[in-house]
Amino acid sequence: MHNHTGKQSAGIVIAATLFVLALLLALVLLSIRGGQRDVIQLPEDLGAADGELPLSDVKEPFLQLNADNVQMALGTLSRSTAYHQVLSVSTLWEQEVATQTVQLWRSGACLRAQLSVGSETKHLLTDGITVWIWYGTDDAVRSLTLDETVSFDDLLGIPTYETLLALPESEILDAGFVTFDETQSHDCLYVAAQEGEQEVRYWVDVDAQLLYRADVLEGDTPVYQLRQTSCQLLTPEDTSLQEMFQLPDGTQILPSEE
Repeated sequence: MHNHTGKQSAGIVIAATLFVLALLLALVLLSIRGGQRDVIQLPEDLGAADGELPLSDVKEPFLQLNADNVQMALGTLSRSTAYHQVLSVSTLWEQEVATQTVQLWRSGACLRAQLSVGSETKHLLTDGITVWIWYGTDDAVRSLTLDETVSFDDLLGIPTYETLLALPESEILDAGFVTFDETQSHDCLYVAAQEGEQEVRYWVDVDAQLLYRADVLEGDTPVYQLRQTSCQLLTPEDTSLQEMFQLPDGTQILPSEE
């Protein structure tokens, strides 16, 4: 009788523990998707090229997002499968600022990037296996194969929030929710982390699930800034994407519809 009672008690404890864990996970997800957002203190403007973005009124979420649980929240995100995003990317040193405009198109596994500095433009196009690279209106195209040692993101040289998932929890410095109230409101998940000698700060749009802005600092000195200037979510079937996924000779890399 005592043995049966002990097993029954142990079963109740285990069931209760699993229920609490499931509830915590559900609350984190609700915090991300819910209409309420936490307020965090944003860093001051880091460069002359960047304008201050006003914050909208926000409220306390159901569960406080912090450095301890933000990696779990990030793990629930996945980049939109079809979009056109425009970024302004600046590298800063001493009193100089070099800025390039980056346009990104995605349709399923296919990605296209256009990096412009002044009158110079670099194009990168991939079907997820091969990357084709050319410059300006030049028809000369070189190609390489992606593998575990190099990704399309690596070739772009643009930070990605997915790298935060691999960091030790001890290197996550701060986290929270913030809403940027511009022409269109952007609800973002904010993360600050230490990567070697640099501190990185990422804001991830939880609706598009794309990187909205990023700052990199060495000590107190800003050395890199990324700002989204526009983003249009599309569908893989959108006909406007077709001309973006072809080589200079007209070869189409989007999968043909059977």
